[in-house]
Amino acid sequence: MRNDIVIIGSGNLARHFAKRLALSNFNIQILARSDKDAADFKNISDRISYITQPNQINPNATYYAICVKDDAIIEVAASLPFKLSKQQFLLHTSGASSSELLKPFATHFGVVWPIMSITKIHQIQDSDNIPFVITASDQTTEFYLSRLTQILSSEFSFADDKTRQQMHLVAVISNNFTNHLFALAYKFCNEHRIDFDKFKPIIMETINRMQGQNPGLLQTGPAIRGDNETINQHLNLLETDADLSEMYRFFTESIFKMYQS
Repeated sequence: MRNDIVIIGSGNLARHFAKRLALSNFNIQILARSDKDAADFKNISDRISYITQPNQINPNATYYAICVKDDAIIEVAASLPFKLSKQQFLLHTSGASSSELLKPFATHFGVVWPIMSITKIHQIQDSDNIPFVITASDQTTEFYLSRLTQILSSEFSFADDKTRQQMHLVAVISNNFTNHLFALAYKFCNEHRIDFDKFKPIIMETINRMQGQNPGLLQTGPAIRGDNETINQHLNLLETDADLSEMYRFFTESIFKMYQS
């Protein structure tokens, strides 16, 4: 198998893939819309080449990975300047989009999606164990995508489109939504001259105690106790913050319903 891959896109996930694959002697070609990230990728490894025109794509790579926003996947797949052979594999990296989007463009197609929020400004501490989910069009694709994913992480599993999309929903709720709550709490702290760092131990404890536990068994706070006096006090403190007040009411009602039914 040739260790050649074309990565279409130059965002955070494309950068992560390039770093990991370069360590395993992959020849990597990055196709981007502009050359603004060229120096960044070339600094990662001399095994990475950077292009901005689809007609410069390596036609002999084994893998073609589409790392772009969901609504651009079909457009990017359609822009490939040649038909992929039966020895080549087309994939995208979205948790939410169906693998079937790629069916018109390749015999072998699938998805390689990491259950991780990957940003440029934060280095993931344990990148060897990021859980990946693979969706494959057939057994041959499953074999080749698993070989590719083994280089990216030691943790991966297989799922059909619907299951992967459900997993993506859970990732959004558990990561993106909670991070937004942290952002609102940070904003509240700044406005009231409170040190947000004081709350990091309780945040980390909340995460750590979930290991091997049903989070539903660990709930604490005034909502589960039905402590209306404290709840009303908190709502009074949020009188000038409509967004946080609305979320406080929603979560309080949701928690109360779950544990009082």
